[in-house]
Amino acid sequence: MRDTPADRLAAGNLRAALGRFITGVVVVTFEADGPRGITVNSFTSVSMTPPLVLVSIAHRARSHDALLSSEFCVNVLGAEQEAVARCFSGVRPVDPRWVAGVRVPRLAGVLACLECKPWRCCYDGGDHTFGGGRSHRCGVSGRRGARVREQQIHRCRGTGHRDGISPLELGRRTSMGARTGKEYVERLANARPTVHINGEEVTSGIPEHPAFRNVVRTYAELFDLQHDERFRDQLTYVSPTSGDRVGTSFLVPKTAEDLVARRTMVKTWADYSMGSLGRTGDYLNSALMALSQAQDWFRQADPRFADNIKNYYEMVREQDLLTTHTSHVIPRRRPTGPRAAASSSAAS
Repeated sequence: MRDTPADRLAAGNLRAALGRFITGVVVVTFEADGPRGITVNSFTSVSMTPPLVLVSIAHRARSHDALLSSEFCVNVLGAEQEAVARCFSGVRPVDPRWVAGVRVPRLAGVLACLECKPWRCCYDGGDHTFGGGRSHRCGVSGRRGARVREQQIHRCRGTGHRDGISPLELGRRTSMGARTGKEYVERLANARPTVHINGEEVTSGIPEHPAFRNVVRTYAELFDLQHDERFRDQLTYVSPTSGDRVGTSFLVPKTAEDLVARRTMVKTWADYSMGSLGRTGDYLNSALMALSQAQDWFRQADPRFADNIKNYYEMVREQDLLTTHTSHVIPRRRPTGPRAAASSSAAS
């Protein structure tokens, strides 16, 4: 165990410490141009007479004002509804079932629900707002079951909030920490990019297409190496913000040992592919890491740019996204005939 003095208490350490405490998870739903929802573990009862509850929501959350100014419903989930909790935390897409014919959006199949009207207490609490609600309708399921706990929900911390999201907007998975090959392939399979090969559009799934399936399989194996006990400590390290293990290619080197760790990671992946993959994730991960350390340079143009590069780096690191690029020189059509002679004379 490592003690952290209060004056150096980092958000990541605090988050990791609080993550050891098991708390329940609910989904708070409300109306904002359609049914919306947010997965929270900062929910508690306050009073029985009158029936009051309290929710806490981050200032920067997109749903902040809408939730605190409208009626909302607290949905208590059963253990089998973990995917629903993940959905509204932005972790993975799912199609939640809504109860039809109700004024306040409510999820179907929950253990219990509390419809609430905004209560007069609304207090600033650091980077969150405490909002009260008075329950005026309550529903309880006849079945029993374990509740979804916070440890089951991997949320992307430190990279903005994907809350207040409608089901139609949930097209991307935001996993936490180093991902597996299966997760990489599933995300790629769910993507619908516009891809053309030799003038023909690829309409089938990318992972199974003959032009891509072998390289996709190799990339998946590289991601799986991060979870192999033989390579885990070489290929991953503990994230300073989430406490989860993330790819070593994101490590900001501050010591000679850090440089050795980064070199070992790069060599491990290169050895596995026998050097045949020149654009593996560690390539641009390293570039992005370097850019994140140049926040002062970006801040010269606009203070927001410094935050943007930091947040983007953390998002890619925590979601273990595979970034790449390509370079292509577009050939210029050179004039021929008399036009070419005129152009040559003009140039000389």
